Amino acid sequence: MTLQQGAIVLAAALLLAVAAALAWAWARRSRAAAPGPAEPRPPERVAAAPAKARNIGGVEIVRLIGEGGMGEIFEGFDRTLQRRVALKRMRPEIRADRLGREEFLKEARIVAALQHPNIVQIHSVVDTPEDLCLVFEYIDGLTVRELIEREGKLSVDECRAVVREVCSALAFAHSRRVLHRDLKPANIMVASSGTVKVMDFGIARQAQVTLSRLTSGAVSGTMAYMSPEQHLGQERQPGDFYALAASLYHMLTGQLPFPGPEHLTQKERLDFRPLSQVLPGLGSKVDAFMDKALAKDPGARFQRAQEFLDAFDESFC
Repeated sequence: MTLQQGAIVLAAALLLAVAAALAWAWARRSRAAAPGPAEPRPPERVAAAPAKARNIGGVEIVRLIGEGGMGEIFEGFDRTLQRRVALKRMRPEIRADRLGREEFLKEARIVAALQHPNIVQIHSVVDTPEDLCLVFEYIDGLTVRELIEREGKLSVDECRAVVREVCSALAFAHSRRVLHRDLKPANIMVASSGTVKVMDFGIARQAQVTLSRLTSGAVSGTMAYMSPEQHLGQERQPGDFYALAASLYHMLTGQLPFPGPEHLTQKERLDFRPLSQVLPGLGSKVDAFMDKALAKDPGARFQRAQEFLDAFDESFC
């Protein structure tokens, strides 16, 4: 090979090397610019309500407020009427049971007709194959149970405001032949405005009946307040005042009058510590009031809301 031919071969080799380098650089640049598979992201935290419950019956779910024996309670927003609401979604057992569902809906329609400033208003009922819910007015406040847990106990004046407005709600409901049947601190709300609102007239008790039938058990938190006759399946108007008196005892002392476990036996024996011993400053009149309000015999108790309130005012003056 001549010197001239060698130079040509060397030049050709250099050109091929440069072309290969350029091609490799271009390919690398193209791969970097092209979108690749996304890096895995941690699963998003689901808000209070499950994804399928983000909208129920036209109510946009905002957050989970709490859970109870009946089911879940959500804060919601009614887009049609542009207002905050609360939505109570019944437990699966209640939704699936035909008899329980029918009885629940019957009670809900009765309670929805109660229009009173001290009764939480039911706006609508969601009844679909997937859901059974109550949509009711949203109350910005705390239940009496939450107040007891926060404060330990309530003053006589605080209790007076609660008793007065609960009696107003009971008087109205009883005049329309509607019993509450499950009155307790957890079903009494004190709004931020100071207004007292009673929840779940008849409805919570009906839900408990269904759950007890399906699960062979009672819903906790109720036995301490219900009247002796309710333990035996009998429901009368004086039973609501019995529950109010038991709730009042809890409010004043921070203690249950009948903590159990033998609730009925304790109630039949009036086995509770007298208020005058727990709170000596109240005087002996309160003991006579409680003995009457918590009497075993329904006929020996207060029969009307005004009678209960008058006796309360006289005893706790």
